[in-house]
Order: sequence, then C-alpha cells, then structure tokens
Amino acid sequence: MSEIKGNNLPRIKVTNQALIREAIYKFGPISRLDISKRLDLTFPTITTNISLMLEDGLLIEESDGSPSSGRGRKTMLVDINPSSRLFMGVEMRRHASYAVIVDLKGNVIAKKSVKTFHDDYEGSLKEACDLTSTLLEECSMTWEDITGLGFCLPGIIDSKKGVLEIHPRFKWKNKNTREDVIKATGYSGMISIVNNTCARVYRSSLFENSVFKGADHAAYMYLGTGIKCPLVFSLRNHFGTIVGEGEVGHMVVNPIGPECECGNHGCLESYSSENAILREAERAVKEGRSPILASLSASHPLTISDVLNAMEMGDEESDRIIREALEYLSLAIANVNNFVKPDCVVVECRIFEREENKKIFEELLENKLSWNSILDYDLSYVKSDEFNGALGASAAAIRDNLQLFME
Repeated sequence: MSEIKGNNLPRIKVTNQALIREAIYKFGPISRLDISKRLDLTFPTITTNISLMLEDGLLIEESDGSPSSGRGRKTMLVDINPSSRLFMGVEMRRHASYAVIVDLKGNVIAKKSVKTFHDDYEGSLKEACDLTSTLLEECSMTWEDITGLGFCLPGIIDSKKGVLEIHPRFKWKNKNTREDVIKATGYSGMISIVNNTCARVYRSSLFENSVFKGADHAAYMYLGTGIKCPLVFSLRNHFGTIVGEGEVGHMVVNPIGPECECGNHGCLESYSSENAILREAERAVKEGRSPILASLSASHPLTISDVLNAMEMGDEESDRIIREALEYLSLAIANVNNFVKPDCVVVECRIFEREENKKIFEELLENKLSWNSILDYDLSYVKSDEFNGALGASAAAIRDNLQLFME
C-alpha cells in the first residue's frame, strides 16, 4: 500500500500509524524492513512510528536469532506487547450477559456471565452493565485499568454513532447504546458498539485468523437463536472490513413453510435456528414421539446439547430434526456461496459439536453448490463458546484502539 500523499499531515500520520500497528499485530514478530516492504512505506516512516510505540510500551523488541555478521547490530523484530493494555468485552443478550477482560492478544484474564431473561432493552442493558462492575471488582480493578470497552448486542447497529437502530424481533428501536453504557457504567474511555455476529467475525480475525484459511474475503455464518451471515473483506493483510449484519435468517427457503416471527413464511430461522430446533424437539416430547428426549429433559428445559446427545443415542426424532435443520442451512449457505463466491465460508454453530453432523452437512452442501463454486470453496468451523460474543466485542475495541493516533 503506497504512502498517502496530500497536505493533510495529521490524517496521513493517523493512517500510517494504524497501518503499521495492524501489520505488526497480524504478522509480528516482524522486522522494520519487512513492514516497509509490506506497506510500501518509507523506512524512516516505519522507524519513527515504531520508536513512538516502543516508548509507549505498545511494542516489544527482540533479536531475530540470526548470527551477527559483524557489521552493525543484529536485525531486531518488533511485536505487540500483550500485557501493555487491557480491554473489556461485553455481549448483551435478552436471556443472558457475558463479560471478559483480555490483554491485547485476546488472552482471557477473567470472565463472568449472568443468565436472566429480560423482556425489555433497559433490563438487559442494566444487567450487562452491572456485570462489568462485578467483574472489575472481582479482579480488584477499576475502569482506569481498562483501555477500551467493546459492547455487542443483536440487531442492526450503527457502530459510528453507537446506536441500535432496530431489533425487529424484540421491538427495540433507536437506542443510543453508547450513551446508555456510559451512563450505566461511568466509563469515560473509548466504547465500541457492534452487532454481536460482527463481533464474532472480529474475534476470529484478531484472535483466531487461521479459521479463514488464508482467505481475503469470507462469509461468516453464525447460528444461534437467530441466523446471520455477514461478509468480510480484506482479511489477508488487514483485520477485515465487514459488510452488513447479514440478515440471512429471514431468507425464505420455503414459501409455504411455517410462519416466522417476522411475519413471512418459511424463513431459514423457522427451520435451522436453535429456537426452531428446540421447538421441534419439545413438540416431539409432548406428542410422545421421543422417549429419549423426554428422559434427558426430565429435570430441566430442553437444550441443544440434549438434542445432540439424543441423536448420538440413536433417537430417530432428534436425527430427523437436526437433518432438516442442516438441509435448510446447507441451502442457505449454498445460495450465499453461489451468489457472492467468497474464498471461505466460516460456520459457528452448536449443531457441529457432534462431528458426524459436519459430514452430513458437507454432503448436503456439495449437492447444492453450483459447478463453479464447488471447485474451490473452503469451509471452516469455529468452536461454539458462550463467551465468543464478548471476546468479539473486546476484539472490536482492540481494533478501534489500534486506529488511534499516538503523539
């Protein structure tokens, strides 16, 4: 990338610093010369900016291990100093809140969750913000120890304004989440507000980039209570730029199918979401078609793990329910892949905790891909974890922090 020309020197400095920090974060330990070549920036520009970052403590420096030629100093490599900054990430859901404190490389220092169902935005937000205070207290920390706060939640988010524009299912609309978080926590640092699926993309991009298999652009399918599939570009050399929240859950896959919460019929969420799977499983128990599921859920409400366990135990109803979910999920991913043709499709879904389901899914998917998509598509899986959203929120905060200008 060429050095930016023009008369706006502050903007040039901000951009160059961000590019350098991004390159070091993704490719460190790395030499100054390699950064210069990779970014097509002058060596003095690289050296000046790295000196600032070393003084600030953001970077650490080490020898590349090669023997000295006797002419000058050894080649020194620079890398991000993980312990130089701490970040908090929070995921706010209607049924639960999750919070983590991580270092600059996403290593978890502490985490905590609270699982209470709330009908309203205000109750969910209060629980999530109260959780941040509890976590700080348990770690003997204050907000002064936190460099940036990432906060994610479902719905269509304007990240620049920090506003939840709408969540159709919950009827939440025009909520100034950034201001609400500031009021509830008193935190005065940088706050990043992102959609909870986009947050998961950032988690993978910064902390687990190998899942993209070297792709430059990818589709990230997240299946939970809803289904999203945002697209992400410029991954190979950058953190990635996300395009939209990818509201594929309301893709109509069967026009004469069951009515969805959105009012349409036969939406993908009506077949493949966790809610849809559990509804079908509960119906099977109620109608006496699955003694195994009835036994597994005798002491608690049915869970996805129960359905997967029943499938493993040979339960025909659980097998039917999961296979139908995979059938429609494969149709949706094939449609995305055939239309957009990303380098890689990444899937995060608890159904795939059972390895056999991956094989079933991949066979279904291959049968639906067009001839030009099947030749070179890559499929990758992210291990589901209830803290992935909160980790993603912290990754969004780290990403935003690395864009800041350093004096």
